[in-house]
Amino acid sequence: MGLKPRLAIDGTGGTYFLLDPFKLRTAVFKPHDEEPMAPNNPRDNVGGPELFAAGMRPGVLAGEGAIRERAAYLIDESDNHFVGVPMTLFVEMRHDGFHYADPTTLDADRPPKTRIIARIVDSDDCAANLSPSTFDTLSVQKIAAFVFVD
Repeated sequence: MGLKPRLAIDGTGGTYFLLDPFKLRTAVFKPHDEEPMAPNNPRDNVGGPELFAAGMRPGVLAGEGAIRERAAYLIDESDNHFVGVPMTLFVEMRHDGFHYADPTTLDADRPPKTRIIARIVDSDDCAANLSPSTFDTLSVQKIAAFVFVD
């Protein structure tokens, strides 16, 4: 179908929207080698040449974010989706629309990207761009309780 993954405008890592045949966003793919401080980060937040080195946040290694997001989904799933973490799965994908630090590598020789894909959740904007007053109290309390466990 020739639909190229679209790099999200926001964020510090490689987060791509995947489109359906109607060109509507249907999923989010976040390759672990494009996370903040990972070797193939498309936003100049590149650390060393290896994954699982020091990341942008203390205690979170580069490439580990996807593992944490999958774990969050599994924890929420075991609690009957109390918080509502979108379905999050590990997948492997290859597309020339993803970022590779070495642009001279031929597409066929590039390793597939691995990590998570998540279901799209409709929203008006990125949460960071909204006033805290736009969130209802129960939703904030659910997230706070969940993040405390993290």
